[in-house]
Amino acid sequence: MIFLATFVTPYNQHYLIMQKIGWLFLFTLLATSCAPTWINGSWEGTGTQIDGNTWEVELLAKMSEGYEISYPDLSCGGVWDLTDASMLKIQFRENIEYGQENCDQGVEVRVKRLSRERIQVTYWIRSMYPDQPIAEAVLRKVQELPE
Repeated sequence: MIFLATFVTPYNQHYLIMQKIGWLFLFTLLATSCAPTWINGSWEGTGTQIDGNTWEVELLAKMSEGYEISYPDLSCGGVWDLTDASMLKIQFRENIEYGQENCDQGVEVRVKRLSRERIQVTYWIRSMYPDQPIAEAVLRKVQELPE
C-alpha cells in the first residue's frame, strides 16, 4: 500500500485561499459587469403606473453603445446605466437627460426576460415606495441589433 502525503504549510494554505478568492472575485466581476446579449435590440411597449396612468416606452439597447430610453407620451428620455446583471435579469439606474420636469430622475429599473421577444420592465423609487414598484411595462422586441 502506498500513501501519498501532501504537506500543507501555512504559506501554501494562505496562497490557496487567496487564489480561490481571486477566482471568485473574477467570476463575480465577469458575471455582473455586462448585460446578457438578449437585451440587445429595439423594444417598444406600454408602461402602467400604480395610479393607472399609461405611457409609451421605447428602448434602444446596444451593449457596445449603451441603453437609450424614451417615453414619447411624456416628452422625456435619457439613458439607463447598468448596475447589476445576471442571465435572466438586469438592473439599471435611469438618468433622464431631457424632459426632466416630466419624468422622475434616478429611478431603479429592473428588466426581466420573459421570452425571446418580450421583456418585463419594473420601475422602483425606493425612497417613496420601498416595498412596491411605481410602474411596470412589458416590451416587445421590434428589431434585432448586432452586439
